[in-house]
Amino acid sequence: MTDATIFRRLARLERAVRFRDYHLAELERRLANVVRVGTVHEVNPDGTARIKIGVDPDGKPVLTPPLPWTERAGVIKTWSPPGQGEQVRVVSPSGDIGQGWIDTGGFSTANPSPSDDAKAHVMTIGDVRITAKDGRCSIVQGDGEISIVGGVVTLKGLEIITDGKTRLNKGERKVHFVGAMDSGGDIAIVGADEVFV
Repeated sequence: MTDATIFRRLARLERAVRFRDYHLAELERRLANVVRVGTVHEVNPDGTARIKIGVDPDGKPVLTPPLPWTERAGVIKTWSPPGQGEQVRVVSPSGDIGQGWIDTGGFSTANPSPSDDAKAHVMTIGDVRITAKDGRCSIVQGDGEISIVGGVVTLKGLEIITDGKTRLNKGERKVHFVGAMDSGGDIAIVGADEVFV
């Protein structure tokens, strides 16, 4: 075998090794991108968000392209955009982040669980708290609360306003009807047309 033949074979072998090294590095990169944990950097009105998945050597955030987050879209449809700073997972089965999606969920130090009760289902939206536990349901916001326990609905608040007729105990009679006398002995000349007892 001549020196020229040996050099040609070595050159071919070197190209093959470089080619395999490139593909191995590409496979490792894609495998590392199958699931990435990050935080929401920005949310777009088109149902996509950009996720911070790291920091570059200059200290600037490494962001994904705009990716959709998962929602229910069948009989039950939801729209619940993730919040800025919320911890999420970017899932890219092929390892190509641009083809991935965002799975929300997962508590962090910055966004802890709203409850530590293993039997309660709790959702908070801003300062609104919805809790369901042991056949009880409540919605609380500030000084107002609606609770349902054993068929009893309780409304608490600084003021309760209804829009439309309000019937108490399936009532047919106006609460304050014309001609009725109040506790001060005054006769009513106008009735409460929308409230019945």
